[in-house]
Amino acid sequence: GRDVKRYNKGGGILSDAKVVLGSGGGLLNAWACEKIREGTAKRVYKCEGISDMAALQERIPEDLLDEVVVTTNPAGAGETSSINVGKKDLAGLEVVVVHDCDKAGRGGAKGWSNLLVDSEVKILDLGYPVRESNGKDLRDWFDEGHTFEELQAIADATEVTHSEGADQ
Repeated sequence: GRDVKRYNKGGGILSDAKVVLGSGGGLLNAWACEKIREGTAKRVYKCEGISDMAALQERIPEDLLDEVVVTTNPAGAGETSSINVGKKDLAGLEVVVVHDCDKAGRGGAKGWSNLLVDSEVKILDLGYPVRESNGKDLRDWFDEGHTFEELQAIADATEVTHSEGADQ
């Protein structure tokens, strides 16, 4: 994998590393969790897996690190128990879910949307066909030359998903 920048609490770069440190409570990326709890995060990207999280984290411009954060859960597309810990912290925030383009990824994205009834959830479509398994993901999209700015534009243009659990 690519090197990933590690940040100190002040946002300064500590070093490049191939490891992303986890945080307590089920959502991964200690930096993101801290910014969510501090209230500086405005947009939270929720990816499917550590490698997608790392691919996105390294592309966030330095001047946006406090407001645009990225996290994931530790146990695959369909795992939603992590949300029980972070749900309160994510309330009121825009959560952009970017899962793999396969049936498990799509199902997991819908599951997260249904549980985050107090957040503005957007499920991104990167334009790939949905496969039975092993669908393309955010890393593939970046590897094809797409940029963070393009991802932000897609997120800006995506409508909020109305969860099945929300009052409509």
